[in-house]
Amino acid sequence: MSASVEADMRPVLSVLSVDDHPIYSQGLALALHAMKNSRVRNDHGPLRFEYADSLHAASARLQREPGFDLLLLDMMLPDGNGHELLAHLQRNQPDLPVVILSANDSPSDVTMAISAGANGFISKSAPLAEVDQALSDVLSRKIVTPSNYSRSATTEATLQLDEAVPNLTPRQIEVLGLLARGLPNKRIASILQCQEDTVKSHLKALFNKLEAHNRTECVRRGFQLGFLGHNDS
Repeated sequence: MSASVEADMRPVLSVLSVDDHPIYSQGLALALHAMKNSRVRNDHGPLRFEYADSLHAASARLQREPGFDLLLLDMMLPDGNGHELLAHLQRNQPDLPVVILSANDSPSDVTMAISAGANGFISKSAPLAEVDQALSDVLSRKIVTPSNYSRSATTEATLQLDEAVPNLTPRQIEVLGLLARGLPNKRIASILQCQEDTVKSHLKALFNKLEAHNRTECVRRGFQLGFLGHNDS
């Protein structure tokens, strides 16, 4: 049996695209389907896109069909801001990966979205290959930010939020960066040439200092507070 046939037999990933511009959302779906050597398809399986053009329509669809594997969300919708849906999902479907697709990708926009619970933020002007890679990374449980999103810009946006930044040691920042790449403890220990128990101790300290309850939340806080930038993901 060929590799392509095997890939076709994998479970189909269900994607809900929430955008009031169907030309963009449907065009993106067609482009990803037609793309040769797509990372998201190769790594995770075929995609099936469904569409909603408002917060109300998206909320109703998610309540009626809670089994989506990925949500693509435009922040500016006719009946409200995407942050409202993000807050709802954090309370009711926290395991659903959410990617923001927006024409506005200022550092403050990215920081606010990641802080609110988004797993990724992609500019609508990004090349298709970058979007494809970003979706694959998010489905691999990584936090994804635009290529022009820098640590210094993140810090500036954080200062605008008037939030105190905890003091992390250089080693803790190293561990946080490797965590953002989705690496397991054993791999982190190998890279840092230390014991796995040492990595666990650093993670415990990071969770405490960043007020995080799990690895994804820890990485999200790292981006929010300026310890991580695009090059760390």
